[in-house]
Amino acid sequence: MATEKSDISQPQIQEINDLALRLETHFTQTNTATFDPADLFGTPYGILVKKIWYRNKYLAVLPALPLLLVDFLLPGLKRLFVKKRQHAICLAHWGLGCLNLAEVHPERKDEFLEKAKSCLKTINDLAVETPNGLGWGIHLNWQTIDGLIPANTPCHTQTAYVFELLDRLNKIEPSSEYDALLAKIVQHTAHDYRQVDLPTVDGPITGYSIVDERTVVNSQSYRAMILIRGYQLLRDPLLLNHFNPSLDFVLQSQNPDGSWPYAVKESFIDCYHTCFVLKNLFKIEKNLKALGTDHHLPEDLLDRVQTALQTGTAFFNNFLLKDGLPTPFALRHRPVSYLWDSYDIAESVNLLNLQQDDRTIGQILKLFQTRLITREGLLRFRYYPTISRLVEGATYIRHANTAFFLALTYILRRHANDGKRD
Repeated sequence: MATEKSDISQPQIQEINDLALRLETHFTQTNTATFDPADLFGTPYGILVKKIWYRNKYLAVLPALPLLLVDFLLPGLKRLFVKKRQHAICLAHWGLGCLNLAEVHPERKDEFLEKAKSCLKTINDLAVETPNGLGWGIHLNWQTIDGLIPANTPCHTQTAYVFELLDRLNKIEPSSEYDALLAKIVQHTAHDYRQVDLPTVDGPITGYSIVDERTVVNSQSYRAMILIRGYQLLRDPLLLNHFNPSLDFVLQSQNPDGSWPYAVKESFIDCYHTCFVLKNLFKIEKNLKALGTDHHLPEDLLDRVQTALQTGTAFFNNFLLKDGLPTPFALRHRPVSYLWDSYDIAESVNLLNLQQDDRTIGQILKLFQTRLITREGLLRFRYYPTISRLVEGATYIRHANTAFFLALTYILRRHANDGKRD
């Protein structure tokens, strides 16, 4: 699988392959049903704690402590208060990873293709019909700075992964059913969200979900990614009227140093949301190149995206510490008790694969094998100083084992294709 130019050795590629297959087996056994780090914060007590936190972070530390202790001391206690759930994003990660494995392991192609299709069947059960199409949300209550978002409220960040899975399946086995579902997602993305006008953006952008108006940068990057690919599929010029403001907002939100704040109202700069923005810009760049210039798009748009990618990926290096593992925040917005977060690991590996930076990937995976893997072969939720040497702590499929699995399979796919990035 590895190429001669790779900084990842053949034994490391084999370790990545073995780990990916072990994770896939775990998802098959569980069908991705999982507890979640946000579960307890979706209970009435947890919602109250989050409300306090948004008013005063330090006042919330003590009431939040029991909920945090459960995650790294007694995660099994969660079953007394909440049930395991399936999340559309996890199923989409799993399905996309299976499609990658079908390419890497042609002898098991049919098996992995059928698993990807079975993911879609379960995803359809979680779909929410909206006035203009279909969307997906997070399968838990979520208290935000603007109020409570009920479980399964459609949002761009979750719907985007279902869209990508359908798009990949439709390329492999084109069908009118997939065409119709993709069109419904695109129309939902364009029309079902609350519109927000900003003085610096020529046209409205949208809120994070269909019930709020939070202007979140990574959410708009997902929206822009869906809409430009949707335009490529449907050739509806009206979609560009929605795509252009969302992308413009993302590009304008970038700080001079290349970083992005989380949102207009929340200025913290963290690792995995930065990775989300960058990976979506990589995908947008790919679609803009495929479209060319004759599509009523600004002439300098591709140049602006590539400049944002260049400065953004340069800033991303600030998250990578001397030991190779990504730090959670560039600018901290609250007290942080942990050293490493699983979503940072998963999305950093995914982004580094897009950059074809095998040397740094190798460093991260080496440390992962010694500090962050559990006896089951899962990625720990978080790693805390001292205590994580003594207590294994929690593992969650949504945060972020399926994302890590998908990142690993993209590495395998790239090396199986002679090192070429998709």
